[in-house]
Amino acid sequence: MAQSICSFPILSKKLNDLGYPEVNSSTFQIIKDIDFGRAIQDDKIDFKEDGIYYNIDGKWYRGYVFIKQPYIEKYGNYPKFHIRKCSTLLSYINDGRFKQRYDWSNSSVNDLIDKTEGTKFKDNDLSYCNYCNKLFDDDFRLTSEFYERLDKSDVKQKKIENTFFGDVVNIVKVHKLFLESKKYTCENCNIRSKSIMHNRFWYCYHLDGNLENTSTSNLSCLCISCYSKLDASKFSSDAKKSQLKSYEEDYQVD
Repeated sequence: MAQSICSFPILSKKLNDLGYPEVNSSTFQIIKDIDFGRAIQDDKIDFKEDGIYYNIDGKWYRGYVFIKQPYIEKYGNYPKFHIRKCSTLLSYINDGRFKQRYDWSNSSVNDLIDKTEGTKFKDNDLSYCNYCNKLFDDDFRLTSEFYERLDKSDVKQKKIENTFFGDVVNIVKVHKLFLESKKYTCENCNIRSKSIMHNRFWYCYHLDGNLENTSTSNLSCLCISCYSKLDASKFSSDAKKSQLKSYEEDYQVD
């Protein structure tokens, strides 16, 4: 279900009756417990390069899927989360009968229930599927790291003319490829990422503020510290403050 800021009793009851999460006027919601199989059948799922999108009241939310009730006690393994049609997820989709329950979510952590024993495992930070990662070399490994990016792309990104790579692609991919070309080195302070896991601390900054202008002359690779000094409003959320603090501790930035 969605964690709502506002309360609309009539709308909330109607959505609950229909089996859908609540919606509100806020830009971003944390959404859990969505039956992925049912969502596919209801044409509420769209696969993109950067995630699996779920439609609520005309808005597309970026997220991922995982097995809600795995055999944890029996095999000692936790489920992986998926954001693409990897071989594992494609097999599930092609089956069409959806015998196993996959849930869609955009939360940093999720609750699991053991399939055999019924034991509950709360607030699990799931690991990324290796097959999904091979399709596009992502720089996150956990649902919590995936979640950190959602405030930048919480609704479906529109496609734009990409003057840097010569075709029409998602802006998330434009940013990623540009940062890679700069080897995740801040063009302001010259600090370079220490590892793939730290790449999340680097951002693609549009000098003129226009996200549709992806000319290389308009882009700059900045660390989170330098970026936050240019546009503090984008780092006001608790998630961004925590990310900035982690960066400052890891790179000893005052």
